[in-house]
Formats: sequence, C-alpha cells, structure tokens
Amino acid sequence: MLKIVKAVNNFYPDKILHAPNTSLGFHFIVDGQLVGLITPKFAKQLKKYDKIFKFKDHLIILNKALKTIEERTIQIENVLLELKLNNINEYECLNGWRNERFACYGESSESNAHGGKILLSIERSGCGFFGIRQSGCHLNGYIWDNETLKMWVGRRSKTKQTYPGFLDNLVGGGLGSGSNPVDTIKKEAGEEAGIYEKHLLDKIRPGGAISFYMDHPKRGWMPDTEYIYDLELPKSYIPRPVDGEIKSRLNEFTLEAAICVIDFLIRKGIVNSSNEADYTEIVMGSFSMIGLCKEALLDSMQIARFVSNL
Repeated sequence: MLKIVKAVNNFYPDKILHAPNTSLGFHFIVDGQLVGLITPKFAKQLKKYDKIFKFKDHLIILNKALKTIEERTIQIENVLLELKLNNINEYECLNGWRNERFACYGESSESNAHGGKILLSIERSGCGFFGIRQSGCHLNGYIWDNETLKMWVGRRSKTKQTYPGFLDNLVGGGLGSGSNPVDTIKKEAGEEAGIYEKHLLDKIRPGGAISFYMDHPKRGWMPDTEYIYDLELPKSYIPRPVDGEIKSRLNEFTLEAAICVIDFLIRKGIVNSSNEADYTEIVMGSFSMIGLCKEALLDSMQIARFVSNL
C-alpha cells in the first residue's frame, strides 16, 4: 500500500514555489494569479506561441489581452490541438483527447468550494502540461456480509484513454467545468453502475476528499483532488454493468482508484496501526494537502502587482 501512496503523491513543488529557478520549472500566471506549474520541457514548446504566452524570468504569463473565459480557453485549446496534430511522442496522452473540459479556478473564496472564479477551461488530457489542478469523484460501493466487508469494483474498458483494462471503483468520473461533486457522482452512478433508484442515491454519503500531487512521465505535473463517496448496498443488489465480484490486488487498480480504496479501508478500520506496519506513513502520504492554494504558493496580490508592471 505504501508503494501506491508514494506513486500517487510523488511530486513536491516546494523548491519551484519558494526558490524559483527556470531549470526546475515555471509558474503559470493567469489574470495575475498563479494557477499551475509548468515543466522546463513543456515551457520550450510554449515559447513559439509568443502571442499567447509571455516569458518573464520564472513566469509564463497568459496574454493579458485575453480577458474572457472563452478567449483564454480557445487559445490554450488551440495550442494543445496543434501539439496533438504534430504527434510529438512526449505528449502522446493528447491522442486520448477527451472533449471534456476542466475548470481552472483562481484565488479561493468562501462562496466556491473548488476555489475562486473560473479563469478558463482546459481539455482534460492537457491539464498536467500546465500543472492545473484536476478534480474527480469516486464512489465506494460495498456490502457487509456478516462481519466481512466486500466492495464492488468495475473493470475499465480496454478502449479507455487512460488505464485501459484496469480495475476501478464502482463509480468514478472527472469533475467537468461548472459541475459539482454531488451531482456528478449521482449522474455517474446511473451511467456506470445502473444505480438510478432514488432510495439508493439518497444513501450516498460523503467520505471526504484526498489531494495529491503526481509527477506523471506522460501526463505532466498533476495536482489532483478526489471527492470520495460511500454507498452501502443491499446484499441482494447487483449493479447492472458490473460483471460480478472480482478478487484482485491493489496493483490491478488505477492509481487514483487504488488510493481511494486505501482511504476507504482506513476509514472503515480494516487497515489500522495493528495490522499495517506502514500505517502512519500511509495516512500521512494519502492525506497530503500539497496543492495549488493561496497559502502554499506565493501571495497572489504580490504576483498581481508584479505582473501588472510587465
């Protein structure tokens, strides 16, 4: 389990954030706010788009003339589409284009659980190249068979853009731009597991959220937040698209699903300090809140003042 936690939460951006150096990475600035971190390799690709991105020391600044969400979204999407069409090997994950946009949020506010206002939307498969936080939802479907906890899991289609053929939570999905976690998990429950019954959907309970930061060789730097939900199902209930009960090892799961399963087993007391030697390190690693937030980065007002003078 500890190996999975370390594979998921394997990027620590402290040096890039607090001792900026272009050999380590760049800060991506939109509307005067730090929204992501960009690798030096990807930064080289962006230099040819000098009408869209301005380079200043360790900053890559989206053109301030792009005032609206739509203008920013279209320009960044055009860049990603060009990289996809050029079929550059290191950006091969763009071949799995999702036609699904994730929101890029600005500074946090009390009125928005995800952050502040939406600054732009970005194709899901390209989020990691700009280091923009992604969000998703996972539903743990389970039953108690006497005193034995059993989980329903699904196997992903072999045509999936990521992790084809791997095991997954009963239900999971990305949080598209403008969506909220509760509505998303209920929609996905119907689409992925055939759970439409209101009395079951009403039993879905929030299990918290997990944030991690992954350095993925093909998908970039990926800050991620997964909203976790639990649903205890009747023993007689069989989710329709699921083939049956599957006995499996955690290394057969997608990394995101595996970390959610570990979290679930910890919350249910199945994994604890008495039976897992790495318990403390697992808990510390799986609940790391490293991410792009106002406190973890630089003061956004200071960045705004600096950018306004460029």
